[in-house]
Amino acid sequence: MTTLALVLFLAQPFAAFAAEQRPIQPDVSTHVVGTVRDTTGLPLPGAMIEIDDSLVAVSDAEGRFEIDLASGARYRAVVTLPGFDPHESVLEVSRGVRLNVVLAVSRMQDQVTVTAPSPEEAVTRLFLLEPVQVYRTPGARADVFRALQTLPGVAAPDDAAGLFVRGGDVSEVLVSLDDAVIAHPYRYETPTGGYRGAVDPLLISGLSFSTGGFSARYGNALSGILDLRGLERPEAPQTTATFGLAGASASIAAPAGDRFGVHGAFNRTFTGVLFAVNGSPRPFDPPPEGWDGSAGFAWNLGRGGRLKGFSLMQRDRVGVGIEQDAFTGLLQSSTAHGFVGTRWDGALGDWAAAASFGHDDYKRGTRVGILDRTTTDRVTSWRMDLSAPTTSVVEWRVGANGSLAETAIAGRVPVRGGDLAGVSGDVRFDAVVDDWYGGAYLEATAHTGAVSTTIGARADRFGLARATTVDPRLNVRIGLGRTHALRFATGVYHQAPSPSYYDRERGASRLPPMRALHYVAGYEAGRETEGIYVRAEGFVKTYADLPLEEEVRGYTADGYGSARGVDLFVQWLSSRLEVRGTASWLRAKRRWTPVDQRERYDLPDGTWTPDFEIPWWVQIITTVPLSNSMNVSASWRSAAGRPHTPIVDGRAIGDRFLPVFGPVNSERLPRYERLDVSSSWLVPAGDGVAILFATVDNVLGRANFFDYVYTPDYASRQPVVNAAPRSVYVGVSLRR
Repeated sequence: MTTLALVLFLAQPFAAFAAEQRPIQPDVSTHVVGTVRDTTGLPLPGAMIEIDDSLVAVSDAEGRFEIDLASGARYRAVVTLPGFDPHESVLEVSRGVRLNVVLAVSRMQDQVTVTAPSPEEAVTRLFLLEPVQVYRTPGARADVFRALQTLPGVAAPDDAAGLFVRGGDVSEVLVSLDDAVIAHPYRYETPTGGYRGAVDPLLISGLSFSTGGFSARYGNALSGILDLRGLERPEAPQTTATFGLAGASASIAAPAGDRFGVHGAFNRTFTGVLFAVNGSPRPFDPPPEGWDGSAGFAWNLGRGGRLKGFSLMQRDRVGVGIEQDAFTGLLQSSTAHGFVGTRWDGALGDWAAAASFGHDDYKRGTRVGILDRTTTDRVTSWRMDLSAPTTSVVEWRVGANGSLAETAIAGRVPVRGGDLAGVSGDVRFDAVVDDWYGGAYLEATAHTGAVSTTIGARADRFGLARATTVDPRLNVRIGLGRTHALRFATGVYHQAPSPSYYDRERGASRLPPMRALHYVAGYEAGRETEGIYVRAEGFVKTYADLPLEEEVRGYTADGYGSARGVDLFVQWLSSRLEVRGTASWLRAKRRWTPVDQRERYDLPDGTWTPDFEIPWWVQIITTVPLSNSMNVSASWRSAAGRPHTPIVDGRAIGDRFLPVFGPVNSERLPRYERLDVSSSWLVPAGDGVAILFATVDNVLGRANFFDYVYTPDYASRQPVVNAAPRSVYVGVSLRR
């Protein structure tokens, strides 16, 4: 799906679709005239009008369209425009009838249900993101995680897709699909996440994302929650084929009867043409390549509720030249990933109910320098939620969830973290970890005038740690008129440490769950769907029981830390222009040991700046329609450089040298800046539409970098060259 996602990154979201009109030819016809406008009254060009699942017209520059329909007949009319919620109605054709449609903008907003927001959802502040918004974000490369990096509170310390939320590590975000845990949510995994997300936007119907202060429903996560929503039953058959510089892909979706539907997709990646066009300063052997396939179903069981299922298989391999400290060599990696999940929604008596089950299977082999390691990880998860009928001012919710993890990591690693040349020697790494986690929660939401309060708690049991935790949570919303509100949230959060800390050679035998305490206060003004909307939040987080290396016991739970900052989100929306701006300020300190940095540094007293602390960053995204079939978007991001630990000298070991490090993260790399531009052009193609697209990442070719490479004796250094200082991508997608 990667290639197809890259296509729609530019194509699907933009304001206008052009399609060949295919009018119905009735025996006795009536001429129907209509208009399509937004909620402010401005006309919307390029909207597609479908009558009984057949595309019959496209609105013009004034938002008008004309069709001929059989007199006296009834039709199902659907009007769609990317970036807007679809409009569906039943049209009874008679003389003088008009079809005037108003479309509402689809935007990031509070979590809502199909009907109205529940009391808990009105209190808890989440971001809601639709796939169309992922595609339309320049520089996101049609990736969910890169699009989320544009939100306030999410730092990007390098060009990877990892989510570092409000001073937290990338491992502190829980990712699920229909509440089934995706234990490995990235492709081409790295210590900072991975190159892109494992689930492409075409495979989901939307997502919700919390950057802190989330309710008692969620456990085993310290910083954030990302819940992806699976595809629903398709209403009509649809096929898509895509060809671009990096590969080809195809997808199909179709209903099967009145209640059942299926969908499937396949993608094949080949990067030879892409590198031939853009070049690369890095050697590849082999170049990035892989494939993935997915299938799913949605089944309406009538009174029995609704059942959805989804499966995903992925295979990747790559060999890429890397530089670290004074080491230069080839990193070779191969990955096999599979995921299957199912979700049921229905009722148990008068209670609304939902249940989910998932299994994530992951295997990866990595070789670089003296490091040679194989990781196998299997995670099975389950969840059950119940909501009481709303019969009073209080709504009760109760639920339980858990997981079982089986992890095996074996091979050889450097004695000193990051010493890929093996100057300090190597050692066997052997971790076999069987762990489980289970918990239950209870929460209630009440309204008193303009004040809405959700109070809850969860109790969790961590198997390997042999620990039980109790986490209270509180969320409060105070309405200040119709378009203003204050929000407050606080809570205690726990999460199990990574299995990599349990290496039999030098790891710990047991560690308690890590702990975080959140305080969040925010203000918002306006509506997310129109005009100007502003949201500002301040936060404070404290950490305890973090893993810290120790010579005798491997690791202890003596680590701790803190983070504080302010996040700002501003957007202005109209049918002619969209502008979105985000800004964040952050200060974070930690005393802990990341699992890949064992014995790398001499630990100082107290805390230090973690690798992912970016003190400030700002981003502006704008989208402008040039015509009813062409659109241009641009994104500009600027941020403080990431922290860096300098190497101040080299200590001779025979004919080689070990680095002598200065104070941990005492330097900061130069400021990061990047401008991305994208465009799409839509043209009729028989019964469907062809989408031509182009994107240029890092238009100005700025030489951003995230590390230094040193000479063998560490006497001098130079920046590590970015793998893609500027890149161009073009392609075409055919849809019908």
